[in-house]
Amino acid sequence: MKYAQLILFSLLSLPVLAQTKPTGAEPVATSSMVPGFWTLLLLALVIGLGVYLFWIVQGKLNRYRHEIEALKTRFSAHLTQVALQPGTNDIKKQVEMLVANHPKWGDTQEEINALITRLESLETGDARPDPTPQRQESMPKKEKRPQTETFYMTFPVGNYFPITAKSETRDNTIYKFKVRPNKTEADFEVHTAGAPMQELIGMVQTYIKPACDEENMASQQVRTIVTSQPGLAVLEGDKWIIKKKALIRYE
Repeated sequence: MKYAQLILFSLLSLPVLAQTKPTGAEPVATSSMVPGFWTLLLLALVIGLGVYLFWIVQGKLNRYRHEIEALKTRFSAHLTQVALQPGTNDIKKQVEMLVANHPKWGDTQEEINALITRLESLETGDARPDPTPQRQESMPKKEKRPQTETFYMTFPVGNYFPITAKSETRDNTIYKFKVRPNKTEADFEVHTAGAPMQELIGMVQTYIKPACDEENMASQQVRTIVTSQPGLAVLEGDKWIIKKKALIRYE
């Protein structure tokens, strides 16, 4: 802007300089071309000043435009990242499913129900001493039920299914496992009877993609999920490691 002010000051000074005569100098013959020369010079300077100002303004506009585009790109990336992250309600549902399908949960509920029944009987005075305490003590403890050939899982964590996600029923689960005769390998597939379809579609990144390859894209109009080829998992410690993903199709 300092250069623009200097040029503007020069433009305003030109007519004054043109009319100023040295004191005591002889009059110089005027010509009709002199005013025309100064007019053209003034016009050229005005045009030059206008071009210079336009160049400055255009540069600032381009810089602001690039900054705005960069902000738009960053904002879109942020929105995409937020959309991919599970919300609080989704995390709560995942925790509830893990707790509900924990292998110790069913035994704990049975013990609580037995204690409640005994307390009620004591309050009503119906409790009677056990006539054969020695016989009960001699009876062997109830053994745990052997592992069934078929069981259910909630969802994988990374590349494996934790043993804590195992369930004997399909309620609140997503995958069905069929154990092979060697007891360390199992074929698994997706089933849709344990959770609402809209919930499965809304959580595809967490529930489906870690353990399945997709033949087509999921949409809100999907009514069921069909397993074209089952996946393979291998038992290693307390984890069922995914060795081969299942192939599924949305219908």
